[in-house]
Amino acid sequence: MQKDIVEEIIFVNQVTGTLFADIVNDFAKRGEKVVLITGEITASGIISPDVEVIWGCKYNKRNFRERFISWFIFTIQVFFKVLFRFRKNRLFLVTTPAFLPFIGLIFKLFLGKKFDLLIYDIYPEALKSIGINERSMIFKVWGFGNKILFKRAENIFTLAKTMANLIETYGEDLNPIIIQNWVDINFVKPLAKNENKFAVEHNQLDKFTIMYSGNMGATHNIEAIVNLAFALKNDRRIEFLLIGDGDKRKMVEAEKECLRLSNLKLLPYQPFELLPLSISCADLFVVTLTLEATSASVPSKTFYALAAGVPILGIASEKTDFAKIIRKYSCGEVFTGDDIGKMKIFINKLLGEEKYLEKIKRNSRLASLNFTKSNSTKYYKYVKGIDENC
Repeated sequence: MQKDIVEEIIFVNQVTGTLFADIVNDFAKRGEKVVLITGEITASGIISPDVEVIWGCKYNKRNFRERFISWFIFTIQVFFKVLFRFRKNRLFLVTTPAFLPFIGLIFKLFLGKKFDLLIYDIYPEALKSIGINERSMIFKVWGFGNKILFKRAENIFTLAKTMANLIETYGEDLNPIIIQNWVDINFVKPLAKNENKFAVEHNQLDKFTIMYSGNMGATHNIEAIVNLAFALKNDRRIEFLLIGDGDKRKMVEAEKECLRLSNLKLLPYQPFELLPLSISCADLFVVTLTLEATSASVPSKTFYALAAGVPILGIASEKTDFAKIIRKYSCGEVFTGDDIGKMKIFINKLLGEEKYLEKIKRNSRLASLNFTKSNSTKYYKYVKGIDENC
């Protein structure tokens, strides 16, 4: 059955990348009139010409202060754009920026507007990683707001079971819909190092490359990677390659110099077209979260590593959903940040047992077949109220 007809839907996301672009494009492909309000469409996000794009303030990742300012400006821009042009249209809102979903609540309460939520990161829980605890006023006020917000959303989408469980603590009747992330397995796939221009350029052909790629932010346990590099600094077979930027990058630069980590290289964010080469250059890919953030987000980079057929070293709680994926598909291991000794044992096993390494590589690639672009079509079915069995 179908609930109602959505004549026009307004998607709002300050940073539109591959996955969100896939969702938006799927609606447009089915004949819906679609508008996207965004601050940035990354190189990975290709938007259909049938989608009207409206620009707002770009997301600034430089530090928390500038990030907050860019969040605030974008949210205000969206509020007035919806107020004066889209007050009759349904909204599809994400948690980028963090307080954007409350725009849906405001228009629901005053104008009866319908809205759907896609929860990438759960706030205020994600704020624990920057030292804000549950006794703080901001935590309590935000939590109270969530109880009202979640109750009035048409659909609440999230990425994993642990996140759904956390959302459900805000109301007994909440039914979060879990749709896991995905990756284009034809774009990112295994590639031998001797055929990889990125590996050649960065002198990784004769190295066992342990890679971290992405945001070096407050929710990521980058310190554990630095500690691991220090513990392995005398093993000339191994090199750490950290790609990206964020609040903790300066810390990594300082520790590299202080600890004389010649086995650690830092690179800026790479062009999107190099992603298949950079990811497949890794012999071991690190996915990390602080313990405070284990239920508040799911790293999408997990699925890129799987598609490239790269073993995963998880640094996080065993309770995370990505830890469960790694265990389920036997494509790596997960450790807490202080388990440096156990990480070394795992890495040495990969180095010393070729058959074991090749087995995990195969498992990673096979696991990626369960997280494909077909997941993007599920959003349309739920928003439109179409039975999954139809």
